[in-house]
Amino acid sequence: MGRVPAVWGIITPVALVCAFLPFDALLHFADWLTGWLMDFLEWCDSLPLAWWQQPVPPRRLEMHGELLQVLGDTLLLENAMRRHSDETSKQLTTSAAIKEEFLAVLSHELRTPLTPILGWTSILKRHADAKVVHAAGVLLEALTHAG
Repeated sequence: MGRVPAVWGIITPVALVCAFLPFDALLHFADWLTGWLMDFLEWCDSLPLAWWQQPVPPRRLEMHGELLQVLGDTLLLENAMRRHSDETSKQLTTSAAIKEEFLAVLSHELRTPLTPILGWTSILKRHADAKVVHAAGVLLEALTHAG
């Protein structure tokens, strides 16, 4: 039968809480826990040997191992989700840039041939006499056959 300090009873709820923390908060908590454990180890050095020889049931040791497994799995899952999120963000940024470039080129390509058409439309609106309308018709006919 293994022997561990009774303080391991504190670790069990801490491990459960860690399973639900976001990765950044978990790193902050790990730093705090490391400091706390260092203080605890200093305190443990002052304890008599009999205190350390308290038996711990095997089921409790198994439970601690299971909790550590849950914590490790949670950290791996959080890390994988963060990597996936970062990759998706990069893909979306690239897609948005490609879309913006495509729309800029499309706008330019459509505007270039439309400029003369818009100009002639404006002229036809201002001058509604038959001579100007006939000249525009002749020009449109020439453009249609040329293109």
